[in-house]
Amino acid sequence: MKYELKDFQENAVATLAEQMVQADDMYRSYNNKVSCSLSAVTGSGKTVMAAAAIEALLNGSEDLNIKPHQNAVILWVTDSPALNDQTFNKFQLSSDMDVLMMHTIENTTTEEIRELQPHNIYFLNRQKLSDSSLLTRGGEIPTFWQMLQNTYDRGTTVYMMLDEAHRGLGSNSSEEEGETNRQTIYSKLIDGFTEGSFTLDPMPVVVGISATIKRFEEAMKHRKKRTVLPEVSVSPADVQSSGLLKDTIVISVPTSKDAVRGVYLTNACQALQESTKQWKLWCQANQIPAVHPLMVIQVKDKVKEEELRQLCVDVSEKIPWIDPHKSFANVFGEQTSYSINGIDIPYIQPELVQDRSEVVVLFAKEAISTGWDCPRAEVIYSLRSHSDDTYIAQLIGRMVRTPLARRVDMDILNSVACYLPYFNRDTVQKVVDHLTKDKDDDNAVSSKDGRNVILNPVNVVWDSSLHVDAAFESIKTRKRSSKQRNFIRGVLELSGLLMKYEIDLDAEDHVMEALMRELNDSINTFHNEYEQKIESISKVESTDIRIQNMDATKVNFEKHTEDADVYAIDQARKKADHVFELAVTNRFFQQEAKKGLDSMTINTKIAAAGNVEGIVNHVTDRAKELISEFQDKYIDQINKLSESSRQEIETKLLKNGIASDVSLAKPLNNIYDGDANHKYSKHVLNNPEDHLAPIQLFPIEDDVVNEELKHSAIAWYRNPGNGNSHTLSIMYNTSDGTKPFHPDFIFFEKVGGKVMPYIVDPHGAYLADSLEKLRGYVDYVRKFGDTFSRVWSLDETKDGQKRYLDLKDKATQKAIIDFDGLDVAELYKGTHSHKYEY
Repeated sequence: MKYELKDFQENAVATLAEQMVQADDMYRSYNNKVSCSLSAVTGSGKTVMAAAAIEALLNGSEDLNIKPHQNAVILWVTDSPALNDQTFNKFQLSSDMDVLMMHTIENTTTEEIRELQPHNIYFLNRQKLSDSSLLTRGGEIPTFWQMLQNTYDRGTTVYMMLDEAHRGLGSNSSEEEGETNRQTIYSKLIDGFTEGSFTLDPMPVVVGISATIKRFEEAMKHRKKRTVLPEVSVSPADVQSSGLLKDTIVISVPTSKDAVRGVYLTNACQALQESTKQWKLWCQANQIPAVHPLMVIQVKDKVKEEELRQLCVDVSEKIPWIDPHKSFANVFGEQTSYSINGIDIPYIQPELVQDRSEVVVLFAKEAISTGWDCPRAEVIYSLRSHSDDTYIAQLIGRMVRTPLARRVDMDILNSVACYLPYFNRDTVQKVVDHLTKDKDDDNAVSSKDGRNVILNPVNVVWDSSLHVDAAFESIKTRKRSSKQRNFIRGVLELSGLLMKYEIDLDAEDHVMEALMRELNDSINTFHNEYEQKIESISKVESTDIRIQNMDATKVNFEKHTEDADVYAIDQARKKADHVFELAVTNRFFQQEAKKGLDSMTINTKIAAAGNVEGIVNHVTDRAKELISEFQDKYIDQINKLSESSRQEIETKLLKNGIASDVSLAKPLNNIYDGDANHKYSKHVLNNPEDHLAPIQLFPIEDDVVNEELKHSAIAWYRNPGNGNSHTLSIMYNTSDGTKPFHPDFIFFEKVGGKVMPYIVDPHGAYLADSLEKLRGYVDYVRKFGDTFSRVWSLDETKDGQKRYLDLKDKATQKAIIDFDGLDVAELYKGTHSHKYEY
């Protein structure tokens, strides 16, 4: 893949690709028809995940241990030509698949080919299979149905990838015999049919892709003779925490019946200008191409031209750089372009909006769904009435993708602003529910999973007058991926980035020299095992079976060995290429070639080294040491890089399963919910007008904050749970791999005249993974404990008493590591606990 997938995407791709391979085996071995599905919220990258799974199936994947399926074909089906075009383009941009493998099925396709070609992808919109379509008419030219049956007859496994799989599925035909005339087009594709003398077999494999997959799943379960594999489901929390979706949705509605239409348009234009300004500054500072924010104006269905003209005039008066001929466009269903008194509002296809950066204001009516993929849309001004809550929620849901497919370190840029002048506090709740609670809405992400919908926004900024800047940035946060570690690839990529950012121009040479030295030394150390592997790889063992006179009692088996050929040696080397990385094995090849050895001999030696565990372990350990050396030596220089540069280094390490310790980035601003249950003083982010921060806390959290502020705390920070660069993340081990958790608070106090951070964390013992988190705390404190004046984990016992564990105390650390009881609460009542009081 050209795109680097997020962890949750890689996990989903691995499972989906495995199911697609399993489906092929079931179909070929037992003629089982199979269905499987991928479910993930809008903005999670479903198309990219599907492309990665298809690439693994067709081209093979060493990482997933999948061999190329040369006799498979993909039929990608939607109900929209525009959506197909967007998918086609996204496949080209995101995957390494050859564009010559991808084809759009046109009305003339059956004239050109008689069957779908194996190892290819075909895009089809279902309208082309209507009864009046050229593809279904027949006559001298074969129909699409005949072409599909020809493909089946050839023995090709056809995978029908059904995009937006919750739409267009009729009642299942398998249980309604005699009702073939009522089958939907999708049902014909999935179930097959008989018309006269022609019979189309059922689709071998059906893969549904949707954010709301329930309808597809139910339809598949009722099919006869179709095996349904478990749904591959992506957690909305994983999508939200990955940074693909904006963290905050700010919705402004009038609190009274005052006419606010004009005021809200002014506010929307100001929000667009501020967003444009901040993105320009951020992109310049990080030396990346500019993000051009877009405002969507949602109008009523029967909007008049004069209303459009007046809106354009009003916007132009408020935003001086608006161009009346280029800045406006519409995505109305009528597909009509307007030119009104010197103002142009051309129609634009939704899928083209993202790349047309000259378009600043986009007019829409209902939700923009088909083909809509525009992460630069940052502001909504809607003139829809309160009865149109579904349309507004759907439009907002389409605007929550982050422009860079990740969150940035300026929190205000991780939000979308919505202005609804014809709603009020009561009616807007339906919109909020659509966005956070409606499980049938493919845009819904609950507040529990990380979506923050704010109706009363308060802008907060970093308060340097509290004098905790240096103490805050002294805190280290550890980030680690659950991926399997690959230290060799990790150090090669890290050395390349150190050169790229001119931190160490000799890094690549140093790494390669060190790895080659270790490889050669290890071959010498494990000489006997190495020579044995060379011998075994150089020979191929075969068995001849001889049957005399067709008599089953006279069967002889003769084993013999012969020299392996070039193909066998090349296949054996591939494992070593994967283990050591191609850059290292190629360098070894060059080294041996200088000695006059032939390529087959050298490849045998490479393959042998990759099959000796001791050699692999020694080279891997050396790579691990090099990474630690670089991290310790260059951590300060890396922290001084721009955010995007730091992000690139961190991402490369995480992709290879390598922990990365980075300094906590100071948040400059954010948007808080003014409807929070309390306003607190001394929070590092606060409203500059009153220096208070509106924050929603649970009772025990409120007790802790008030107790600390009454005594030693000179400032405090509500640690966010989204894992961004402003979040203190502590890693802990679970049966499902390594995961992060986030302490609730960081406080600051003066110790001997020095400002130091400290933690009092009311995480408690009630959570199922409390012990694992405590052990994660211990690991963190053992490495970074000197940064903090104290680290306390607090719990409220059943009798209402608050007690804490001092995690900097070595005896307490040992008690946590050694604890084998059933209830972690025992630790908070034991000899290592203390009563929380001053």
